[in-house]
Amino acid sequence: MPYSLQAVDYRLLDHTNEVADVGLVLGEYARGRWGSGFDADTLLAALILHDIDKALLYTRQDGVVVADPSRACLPHGVLGAMLLKEAGLPDDVVTLVGTHATTSPIKTAGAEAWILHYADLFACDHAFGQAQGTLPFFQRTKN
Repeated sequence: MPYSLQAVDYRLLDHTNEVADVGLVLGEYARGRWGSGFDADTLLAALILHDIDKALLYTRQDGVVVADPSRACLPHGVLGAMLLKEAGLPDDVVTLVGTHATTSPIKTAGAEAWILHYADLFACDHAFGQAQGTLPFFQRTKN
């Protein structure tokens, strides 16, 4: 399963592991250097589960991974939040997963949210930087 339709050679599992690794490092830094308080269990769960819906948002057609047409109208993160809520995960984790995407109109406050945000973008930019013809987020501009 690729992480993205734009970075098909970068596996979702690799992305999830990178986000978790970077997020833990950022969390330790924020706590030690700035005294930022956050719930470590909530952060770890959000880091690991933030892209849980990608396996349902994509499908294979003729050996190629494409957006699943039956779920194309769902914003990334929303389906994941629904799955986690149904599974009984805490509301804090559900909210972080549901609002973590850069396209989300709602941004959750708190240290867990910004640590997840930067860990995810760091790993995303790694993937996009390696993908042919895809700009990392930090190089993209709005027109």
